Amino acid sequence: MKRRDASKPFQLLAANIDAVWANGAIHLPQADRFITAWPGALTLILPTVDGRTEGYRIPDAPRLCALLNQCGGCLRCTSVNISGEPPAIDASQAARALGASVDLILDGGSAHLGIASTVIRCTDAHTEPNLLRQGAIHFPDMNLNA
Repeated sequence: MKRRDASKPFQLLAANIDAVWANGAIHLPQADRFITAWPGALTLILPTVDGRTEGYRIPDAPRLCALLNQCGGCLRCTSVNISGEPPAIDASQAARALGASVDLILDGGSAHLGIASTVIRCTDAHTEPNLLRQGAIHFPDMNLNA
């Protein structure tokens, strides 16, 4: 429905930090400086106990986090848009972008930032984190490689 590259992974939205760890993410010490930005527009890619990597984000949206909690703590998701186009920031934009191809749109109000999340990879205890996408959250005091 998004016309997105099938090899591109989907992130997991998590209700809280406990849900991230319960989902199998491995806590790396160098991720601590980024975790302080949660909840918020930060997607942190972490290794998992089964040898994969997953992108996690804890949204700054209490009603969404309550829903995530009711669904087991984490849900795999993506932005609402056709791949390559700006993401929808409210229900009416979501309906225009994908409405005919989805069964339900939950209106949680407008996304208050309207900017994609910052994506940082922290996948190895011996490797510096690296910035994959600069988004809403900046880490100006950090030397991150893009």
